[in-house]
Amino acid sequence: MARRAPTTDSSGADVKHTLHLGDHLDTAHVSMPGPDHVDLRYLTVAKEERLSLFQHPSSTVRVELPDSFEGGRLCTACGIASRSWSRVRGAVRFRVGVVDDGSDVRWLHELSLDPRRSKADRRWIPVDIEVPAATHLVLETTARHLAHARAGWDDPVLVWETATVTPRRSRRSQPNVLLITSEACRPTFASPPVPTADVLAVEGIRCTGARTVTPLGPPSSASLFTGRYPFRHGMLTDWGALPAHFPNLATELARAGYHTAFAPSRQYMGRPEHGFVRAFSEVVPCLTNPNQPGEVTTRRVLQWLDNVSDDRPWFLWVTYYDAHPPFRLPPAVVRRFYDADPRDSSRSYRPEAVRAIHHVESLLAIDAVLPALRQGVIDPQFVRRLHNTACALDGTAESGPDLAVLLGSMSPSVRRGLSARKFSGWLHEHVRILQSGRIDPDLLKWLEHDLVPALEEVDQESLGWLADVVDYRYPVALAQAGAAHVDDQIEELAGWLRAAGLYDDCTVLYCASYVEMFGEHDHVSHHLSLSDGILQVPFVLKPACGIDAPTPAVVDGPFELVDVLPTLLESLGLLPPTVDGTSRWEEFRTGKVTEHDTFAVGPFGAEVAITSGRHKLLKSLADEGGSSTLFELCAEEEAASSDVAIHEDLAKRLDAWLATNVGA
Repeated sequence: MARRAPTTDSSGADVKHTLHLGDHLDTAHVSMPGPDHVDLRYLTVAKEERLSLFQHPSSTVRVELPDSFEGGRLCTACGIASRSWSRVRGAVRFRVGVVDDGSDVRWLHELSLDPRRSKADRRWIPVDIEVPAATHLVLETTARHLAHARAGWDDPVLVWETATVTPRRSRRSQPNVLLITSEACRPTFASPPVPTADVLAVEGIRCTGARTVTPLGPPSSASLFTGRYPFRHGMLTDWGALPAHFPNLATELARAGYHTAFAPSRQYMGRPEHGFVRAFSEVVPCLTNPNQPGEVTTRRVLQWLDNVSDDRPWFLWVTYYDAHPPFRLPPAVVRRFYDADPRDSSRSYRPEAVRAIHHVESLLAIDAVLPALRQGVIDPQFVRRLHNTACALDGTAESGPDLAVLLGSMSPSVRRGLSARKFSGWLHEHVRILQSGRIDPDLLKWLEHDLVPALEEVDQESLGWLADVVDYRYPVALAQAGAAHVDDQIEELAGWLRAAGLYDDCTVLYCASYVEMFGEHDHVSHHLSLSDGILQVPFVLKPACGIDAPTPAVVDGPFELVDVLPTLLESLGLLPPTVDGTSRWEEFRTGKVTEHDTFAVGPFGAEVAITSGRHKLLKSLADEGGSSTLFELCAEEEAASSDVAIHEDLAKRLDAWLATNVGA
């Protein structure tokens, strides 16, 4: 089985192995009563939220154990989610067993929990047992009454010791390439006390003027991956698919003989219908629904690295989500940035900013357009959102907005008592009415009285980490902690490369796809605008030894994420395909990228921006006149400017860019 090789010295001294059973769900034999009834997810028991191996009864998980396992200890806890206590109809039985050489299960541990009847069962119950040598370990949950039995094991870990030496890998003719991306990680957070990215920068190149080309995660990743602006690759929203015919980093490196692999931390990015995974020869699946903690992704990546063949160089893209709300981080990491009670009224600081933080994107979109809808004004982006939702619900589109996912899982009462497919017909009809310029009062009533309250309930549940918080410094500190946790994962990966003797021969690239706002320009936890605070991202490139790399450690000037593909390929001595981006490899040698126009595209392509030096022009494509506003960029601020000459000049250059991009 795929497993993490331990690190030890050449003396062969005993070393500790840890096997997180949840990391192996994709290779385990799983028996469950229905789809998604066994997976990795967060469960809250008595106000303690823990990443858990969720096992809805009655289900069984059988994990193959590595050859080196000759007995050890299983450390975990079992529990039933608090939201199920009043509704569960009977006891849930948890069992741990082992199988050896095809024999029957030998049960080692058993307990039953019935939180509806027993207060003592309303908590995480620790489990710490000896596990003998075996070929498989089995976890089982059973119940006579299955309704609402949201049961799970708190990150079950098997621990044992052996004497093993970490093998050193052979050098290849071409360097390995490790691309690490993080959502929402700000450049100002990617600095002390975040050491590893700084170490990479000292050994390589840090771009101070790196910029994304869109404030949306998947479209930004698509631009980095293909070297094309959003209008050209077609992803203008958080949903949709990356076209298969575009050359990209994976296809170009595969042509050069690389083995390619993708390790996403969002289930969305790992689904075939979204297009990214189709480009790779191998995928390390995201197991946690919907987003995977960085430490899980890192462990699974290290398992992949332990088993990858030495025959060919590899290109591995690893994504992290820990710097993005909701911040589910190890307490020790959080305490480095905030070690107090954020719910203490004596620490109250900008509580209104805390209340302004939301998670459900569709709720934000509806709240923004409802006042205008009541006045008879129709927002085209909102109509497109509803249309895409209806298409996702009826199956004519493979993906859609978060609203489609939420409506599909909500009570039929929110869908006017209809099935998801039948409701899509009702929604399609109201989209047609909106497209004709009219607003049906029935739609307004549904939005206000049915949908918004249901979305607010989901939003509140997803914002449990902010319940009763009155100190705005707390979510800001969590964002810093998230960046630090991503850095910890980079250090884990770099440490493995060093131990395996591969670090010097590996090109490592780290950047973020966009960032979040924390009070700047009155935006709180917001990334849907084209403000510079959202577009500026961290970027670090450590070339492999032997590459004729530029000497400056810091490079100034604008560097767009569409420049990543051609720059990286040229650094490896490969000829880039024709893309929108430009290789900046030679410019890196001077310590400054030549000043040039940069561009950004907003959600749905409804707004675009051109930035040149200290000025930015925003243009709306949603209204007929194409109104535009000029801003002067001053430190952390963007001030409106009335300079007519600059406005007209940037408007002409932006229109010329649009002429070659929109519809191309």
